[in-house]
Amino acid sequence: MKKIKLGLVDDHNLFRKGVLSLLEEQEEFEVVIEAESGESFLNKMQVLSENPDIILCDIKMAGMMGYELTAHITKQYPDVKVIALSMYADEGSIINMITSGACGYILKGAEPWELIQAIKAVQTEGVYLNQEGGAALLKKVHNSEVYQVKDHELEFLLNCCSELSYREIAEKMDVSTRTIDGYRERLFPKIKVKTRIGAVLYAFKQGIYKVDN
Repeated sequence: MKKIKLGLVDDHNLFRKGVLSLLEEQEEFEVVIEAESGESFLNKMQVLSENPDIILCDIKMAGMMGYELTAHITKQYPDVKVIALSMYADEGSIINMITSGACGYILKGAEPWELIQAIKAVQTEGVYLNQEGGAALLKKVHNSEVYQVKDHELEFLLNCCSELSYREIAEKMDVSTRTIDGYRERLFPKIKVKTRIGAVLYAFKQGIYKVDN
């Protein structure tokens, strides 16, 4: 049986060692690289004889943030998948990691079995999101056909990929919040998503939004 090669980067030593211990107990996994920072991780990547299949990446770290590391990995090592491993469940953190290139997102408070499940899902299906219906949403967005959107809807969709609130998007587009609500109500059914996260994933997977936007 070919093992899934893993990388792990987290600046909390106790947590990282705990996850490392859990992963090493699984016969189907092999941890080939671990580090306490993004900078250290990238240095170690350069001397590996074989890249990991999946990297578990913290978001908030000293020095290079998880968003930056994920974007770098996605660009330099396109065959390597990243799963965000974070204590933050807010929409902004999820959107930032997904638009940086992450294929999965799991909370640090999750049960050990869910982390194992997430790794296997990303390896076999390409995506994982630990929200109700999240994995199905990611797969639907990944496989969906591209729909034609109007210019103002496209501008709204791109703004959804930022940290701006809907009210701030309205101010930036110089329209009312009621108009923004109308854009959302018309656009989301058109691209077959129900949430802002779904819309961001759609934009990212279809190439409408790119990491270097």
